[in-house]
Amino acid sequence: MNENTNSFAKVYSYYYLSKDAKNNKNIDKAIDYAQDSFESLDKNQYGKYQNIIWETFENIIDTEKGKELALKSYNKMKDYEYLLNQESKLYFYKKLAKLNKISSKYVYSMENNLSVIDLAESLGNDEELYKAIIEMALVAKQTGQYKLALEIMDFNKNIKIKNKKSEADLISYKFINLAEIESLLENNEKAINYLNKIENYEKYIDENKLDDLKTVEKIVEAEYYIEKENFKLANKYLKEAKYLIDNDDENFYKNKKFMYYKSLAKLYTKEKRYNEAINIYINIINSAQKKLELEYIEISLDKLITLYKITGNGKKEYENGIALLKLKDYKNDIFSKHYYESMIYKFCSKKLKKESINIKIINVIFKILILILFSFIFTFNIYPKIRKCTNRRKIRKYMKENNYVIHYQPIVDPKENEIVGFEALIRCKLNNELIMPNIIIDNIERYDMMGEVSIWILKKIIRDYEEIKNIDNILEDFYISMNMSLKEVEDDNILEQFKEIIKNSNIKEKSICIEITENNSYKNQKKVEENIEKLREYGFLVALDDFGVEYSNISILGQFKFDTVKLDKYFIDSIHKTAISKTVIEIFDYLSCMKEKNIIIEGVEEKSQVDFIKDTSSSKFYIQGYFYSKPLELDDLKNFKLNIN
Repeated sequence: MNENTNSFAKVYSYYYLSKDAKNNKNIDKAIDYAQDSFESLDKNQYGKYQNIIWETFENIIDTEKGKELALKSYNKMKDYEYLLNQESKLYFYKKLAKLNKISSKYVYSMENNLSVIDLAESLGNDEELYKAIIEMALVAKQTGQYKLALEIMDFNKNIKIKNKKSEADLISYKFINLAEIESLLENNEKAINYLNKIENYEKYIDENKLDDLKTVEKIVEAEYYIEKENFKLANKYLKEAKYLIDNDDENFYKNKKFMYYKSLAKLYTKEKRYNEAINIYINIINSAQKKLELEYIEISLDKLITLYKITGNGKKEYENGIALLKLKDYKNDIFSKHYYESMIYKFCSKKLKKESINIKIINVIFKILILILFSFIFTFNIYPKIRKCTNRRKIRKYMKENNYVIHYQPIVDPKENEIVGFEALIRCKLNNELIMPNIIIDNIERYDMMGEVSIWILKKIIRDYEEIKNIDNILEDFYISMNMSLKEVEDDNILEQFKEIIKNSNIKEKSICIEITENNSYKNQKKVEENIEKLREYGFLVALDDFGVEYSNISILGQFKFDTVKLDKYFIDSIHKTAISKTVIEIFDYLSCMKEKNIIIEGVEEKSQVDFIKDTSSSKFYIQGYFYSKPLELDDLKNFKLNIN
């Protein structure tokens, strides 16, 4: 081509050359031709050839260099937007908003979408207005602000689209995105309801787009059944979705492959096929990194951290934790940079006097900007996150190097002068000094390590059991108890590991008791109830610890089945002071006789308290406290003699 070749011939020739080079995998050449195509035009021709300009760049924006070139070219066009008419400006800002969004320039994308909304309103173009509001919501979604995305999406509920086909297309686009957001929030029933609403518009939707909708519908259905643990139906819907994707992988509404593989990994996780789930998330990250799809990377890293924690791979958990922190820090940097560079406040200030849908959206946009900025700077500040990762590693190191030690406190039958059991209590020994138990437990809970530590404790007391049974005045069928919260009991992964540990040991049934501390941290009462029953099936005894303090109330005795109830120290301390304490102990004495329950009074220190317990009717009223012994290390316990006087 030479200088006499007209602009039409040049721009289209370079377009086809770029497309052909891309098809032949010559990406660099495709990008060069795209650049030649754009540079063959002068500023006065941008409006006339804007469709072919976009098609040329659209061919290469799935590559990093192509994306950079497209964005650079569109920003150059922005300098001459005054040469465009209103409709051309609307088209231009739509494309610029998309380029900024896929380049993770979220603030600029929001600013561009506000321009689209303003132009669509002034032109009376309800279709473009409707879609721009959805696109604005999707920018919020990509930054992780799901609830605000739902709020923005609601702004177009009063916009009426006259053309039935366009209405069907736009409403389907809205509902499919609402369904995905609700699915990410794990509101699967709401997600299904949105997808069901699309049925009213299906007859107006193109067949190829309809396949997109059906695919997403099947994936969301699968997610619903995964949560219900109906894995057979979940597998069925995922297989149907995979068939549709294999036969048509073009995306009209959503990234179907990501949604499919995310759901498949979730299914594998629920089915305890952890390695397969890990491989899927790794593949998602590798694919998303090529296109800088930060949302998919962030979701997958978060899931990998959980999976590596479950499988006990502390090194990988730490590595992915750091990767997630770096990603959040990167998002923080780019968001802050674009926020302060952006002139969005100037745009908004010009609109404040105008009564329109724009004002509501602008208010929410500022809400998003402020929330995201503070979220990244404070909530996702890298230092506390690294501190968490470091402390988790420290806790694992303490377990590995035996800095954690177990002290055993006897549980005594005062009427028979026999030891019926022991409570295992964790301590931490550093530089020959013992750390207070409340500090240890607080740290373990704060850094979400209670499950791993409980598994370590169980293994330790099983090893110690054989040595402890040789102590004098000990019941032949004695037990050792350990503490767990209802939150841990609710966790299927912890229970599965407990099952395997007890199964692979030589210890007799009912030799280990799980003392459950009631709190409000559990989510599903039915799940807790089922898992308490599972513990009993695995051969554990189950006790309710610290009855009468903090969250404990009488209703929990009806909610869950316990072999033993431990009454808090408060009751025995005030036995001679308040009638209530005496009445409570008498009630539990009766309960023990009628229901064959073991009752343990904690914190007994005085002889008068022991005498009071001896006067109860039940033969299963036991004592734990300093009257008989403080918690002892194993070596001291071997020499322990019960004070029967």
